[in-house]
This record gives sequence, C-alpha cells and structure tokens, in this order.
Amino acid sequence: MGLSLNGIAQGYITDKVTALLQQHGIRQALVDMGEIRGFDTDNQRTWNVGIRNPQNEESTLLTLPMQNQAFATSGGYGTVMDEAGKFTHLFDPCTGTATPRYRSVSVMAPTAAVADAFSTAFSIMDEAAIRTAARAKQAKVWLVMPDNRIENPSLKVVFDKKSSFSRIQQNLKVKRSSENLEPRFSDDLCHFRTVFKSSLEN
Repeated sequence: MGLSLNGIAQGYITDKVTALLQQHGIRQALVDMGEIRGFDTDNQRTWNVGIRNPQNEESTLLTLPMQNQAFATSGGYGTVMDEAGKFTHLFDPCTGTATPRYRSVSVMAPTAAVADAFSTAFSIMDEAAIRTAARAKQAKVWLVMPDNRIENPSLKVVFDKKSSFSRIQQNLKVKRSSENLEPRFSDDLCHFRTVFKSSLEN
C-alpha cells in the first residue's frame, strides 16, 4: 500500500505560489500546481474552468466562470486499480472500501487547499453531509453521478416535516458551541463525516 499527501498538498502549494506572486506585485494570474486558483486584484478578470467528462478525456461536461476563487476535482477514474473500475485511489477509512460513490467531485472555494481537501473528502460523503460542509466554508460543489449526470448539492435546500434548512443551520451552530466541534483538515474523515451527518439528523 502507498500513501501520499495528494489529498491536500497540491491545493496547499497552489495557495503558497499564489501568495508569492501577490507579494511580488502580480495583479492577476491563473495558478495551476495540480489544482487551480485564479486571482485578480482589480476584481475584473473571470476565468473559465471545466468539469471533465469521466467517460471521455477530450470533452467537458460543464464550463464554469470563476473569479478570485480556486477549483479542484477528485475522481476515481484518475487512478483505477482494477479493470472493472471498482477499486481506486479514493478509499473510505470508515469501511476500508475504495468503490467510488461518484464519478468525480469538483469544488470551487476561496482557497485551493479548501477546494482540494473538500473534493477528496466529499468523494466518500453523502449529499446531505456535503451540503452542510460546503455551506460552512462558502464552497460550491458539482458531483458527476454514476450515470454522468451533474448534481449540485451546495445549491439545494432540503425541507422535511421535522425541520427547515434554517433549523439545520442552528443545530450545527449549537452542536459546535456545546461540543467544541469545528471541522479541521487534520480531523479523521470518519469523525468529519459523522459530525455533519448528526447535525442534519438532530
């Protein structure tokens, strides 16, 4: 078995290079160190980023505008361990399985480190947990489903007979306050997922 820091390292170094360029007076640039971050001091430049079609490397499923944001994508198709595609480099530490829940996960966030870490973590999380985490960090998410449809859980608001979205938000704030649970990248992914899932269920 081999382990790497690719779950966040590429996003981290992208942010570091971006900061270095800004410190030296560069006013706008599109930085790609494995993940993408575009910045423009004058807030005028819009960059276009695409979500790759997992079934066809030469095509994109969706093109998105991006301004002073970062963009990262994780997908099991990147490193497949068997011919059937059931085992990939993305595995669930709670179950030990490596069967992808989605074909790919793309995240747009204020920093590349957040986008990179979230795109990896979201690959093993359900849509309800993804929605809560994305809103907490002002991130947008696009999921390529097994049938190649694109879902955007970060823009969905779910209402049921027990609670509205505002109540879910309040429950999350109360839980964080009472239990001192603020998600950090160093947290175990199992704990990270459990916290957000329980906040939706209460």
